Amino acid sequence: MPASTQEKYQIRAFQLIARAKKESGQVQLTATQIAHWLIDKKDGYSKSTWRQYRASLVFGFTQYFQSSTGNVDDCSVAIVMLRQAAPPQGRPEHRKTSAQKQKKINDTDLIRLMDYFNGKPFRHALATQAWLLAGIWTGLRPCEWESAEINAANELLVTNAKATEGRAHGDTRIIDLNDLTDQEKQIIGLHLKHVQQAKLSPWHKGKSGFKQFYSRCRSRLYVTTRALWPRRKQHITLYSSRHQFSANAKFLGLSLEEIAALMGHASIETAMAHYGRRSAGNGSMRVKAHSDDVARVTELNQHRIDHGRGMGM
Repeated sequence: MPASTQEKYQIRAFQLIARAKKESGQVQLTATQIAHWLIDKKDGYSKSTWRQYRASLVFGFTQYFQSSTGNVDDCSVAIVMLRQAAPPQGRPEHRKTSAQKQKKINDTDLIRLMDYFNGKPFRHALATQAWLLAGIWTGLRPCEWESAEINAANELLVTNAKATEGRAHGDTRIIDLNDLTDQEKQIIGLHLKHVQQAKLSPWHKGKSGFKQFYSRCRSRLYVTTRALWPRRKQHITLYSSRHQFSANAKFLGLSLEEIAALMGHASIETAMAHYGRRSAGNGSMRVKAHSDDVARVTELNQHRIDHGRGMGM
């Protein structure tokens, strides 16, 4: 097995074990308890994800019981359990909607979408255009715009959405906007202005002004994409812009640490496994990651690798 694959398995196994402990509320778990936990959750995974998770734990347990501190019997039983477990049946329910979301926005589709918006006096058309473009250029999750702001150094300050779940490299991240064109900066500024105005709107039916604004732009995009491409099974969403950002970063050859820093990920694997592919990218990305964020990602992933080698069960 290549060293790079072993390293990925080590990191993923450590992440799965940490998740099992968190969800069970226990500090220590045996290998068989962890195996039971994963098997119980398998119907929520696709078959490919299940294979990856199972292989990672099998590799981790194999490495662990070969060490002097490992419980050979416990790890051996866990490995057998995982290998004999049947794969998940069908597609998970939560994947049925996500599978309809397009993980890229190519230039042809983007131009057609913008032309359509410009030719129709739709409400929230301009706001939806600005949101899509700002997302492509910065990679923010749609929900992260609620608290985003630009400082005097022309840096975008972002509160990481996944920080409380342990999936972010820190509470915040900084994105350098200085190399963007004047037009790109203006559009991002316009989007932030729309967001600030929305936040001042009164709550309605339990939704804040921002959530109402988000819902309306998302609905506008939903209706528009289905009018333009009625035969497609996958459609552009506001989140598609984040996927395109990731694809552009990969296309330009940014390091895994830089991509994770820009996208707010704790793991350098996340963007590679779950976001837009390099083949869908282009050279339109001009933002830069902050050196402190890159350093934090590098340290965090080295820490995960070190812990993965010992497994820490």
